[in-house]
Amino acid sequence: MSEHCHIGVDIGGTKINMGLMDDRGQRLTKMKIPTAAGLSYEDILDKVLDCVDDMLGNSGLKQTDVASIGFGVPGTVDRSTGTVLFAPNLNWANIPLVQYIEKRSPYHVYISQDTQAAAWGEFLSGAGRGCTEMACITLGTGVGCGIIIGGHIYRGGLNTAGEIGHIVVERGGRLCNCGRRGCLEAYAGGAAMARIASEDLGVSLTTKDIFAMAKAGDEYAIRLIEDATQYIGMGLVSLLNLLSPQKIIISGGMSMEDELFVQPIIRFVKEHGYSLAVQRVAIEKAHLGEDAPMIGAALLYGENLQ
Repeated sequence: MSEHCHIGVDIGGTKINMGLMDDRGQRLTKMKIPTAAGLSYEDILDKVLDCVDDMLGNSGLKQTDVASIGFGVPGTVDRSTGTVLFAPNLNWANIPLVQYIEKRSPYHVYISQDTQAAAWGEFLSGAGRGCTEMACITLGTGVGCGIIIGGHIYRGGLNTAGEIGHIVVERGGRLCNCGRRGCLEAYAGGAAMARIASEDLGVSLTTKDIFAMAKAGDEYAIRLIEDATQYIGMGLVSLLNLLSPQKIIISGGMSMEDELFVQPIIRFVKEHGYSLAVQRVAIEKAHLGEDAPMIGAALLYGENLQ
């Protein structure tokens, strides 16, 4: 094969999304597997490498056709050491991901927080094209945000930039997976919404169940979703007022619920944000859908070329 390929791996709290991209950012193939509960990070990463081998074999490619592999991880990452510092939804802390993969494969390995990877994918190949300053919020199991400033991923001096899910929205509120109380994610993340509904109604429910109930007119589900959209709207107003991005992109699994979820969030931001900012900012859904973190991870090699 004349061109080198790049592998993107989006490790989520409930699933792992993997894909093979060419040098132009075009997806060649993809694979999705569940994130099995209770496995060690070694078991998970070994499974990823096995799946990568399967993807290559099914595509008629060899390991030597791969120029790089990039990982998007749902937590704080230190790119300089290749370490996952803290990923509460995976129960990971101080995981030497890059070193582990490099010892077991011939690939050049890149790593980023999944929300940063999503923002990078949208910046290069999706809704963020043409921007230099943008933010991409991811609404899924948790709530995260990737930030692009000056055409580069902004990680901050502490590698924690974009942790919008841990803005405090309720003092002394619900316990969050991060160990603190009152975080946005503890009220508006998909896992938190399902947990709240299950506790209140005494039956095990998923976010899919909650949205189905709301569409059927269930008042409890409608109120729970409204509360979540307002919490997220509060977070985005703070983001807009502080960073002044040209565009805010909304991605993640729950962004598929446009009428019940995305549009109320946009209305809240337009109604409560700083007037000059809301007149000029563009807020829209991601173009790459749930593949944004995977595509961005595959393209992480290009960050050093910008």
